[in-house]
Amino acid sequence: MNIAVISFHGCPVARLGEKDVGGMNVYVLNVAKQLSALGHSVDVFTRTHDENDPVIVDLNQNARVIHIKAGPVSAEKNALPQYINEFVANVFAFNAQTSKTYDILHSHYWLSGLASEKIRNRGQFLLYPLFTPFPKTKLRARPGEKESDERILNEKFVMDISDGILVLSTGG
Repeated sequence: MNIAVISFHGCPVARLGEKDVGGMNVYVLNVAKQLSALGHSVDVFTRTHDENDPVIVDLNQNARVIHIKAGPVSAEKNALPQYINEFVANVFAFNAQTSKTYDILHSHYWLSGLASEKIRNRGQFLLYPLFTPFPKTKLRARPGEKESDERILNEKFVMDISDGILVLSTGG
């Protein structure tokens, strides 16, 4: 199966410890590697985060990370929604250069879900997002923290238009 993973703002090959690089990046990297170990072909599309990164980074024989230009590299996370359309256009421009098609579109996080919804509307894909953590659950666990209404509304939107929602576990 050919799987496109959209990780709009979380590059799985970004260096840990840099700004906005952490658990989600590691998680997306390991999901891609595990899916490829099962024999699937996995392309992770992510926003270019460093001008020096190559466009394509091979993770292994069946998985790769593809850096897509979308806004300035230095853009703050709260400014990223304005670059989603540019990201989507550049994903399609990249794919126009190849003959690869995808069976499933997987997104991780609400920004990726918004990009995936636009990609899905232009192709015949099944959309299966993953959310970590759900903002309302996070807010119950951390009283006093804030989460943007934009994120909460858009996560609900992505949930509503998806073919299913993934919940991953190492349990048997």
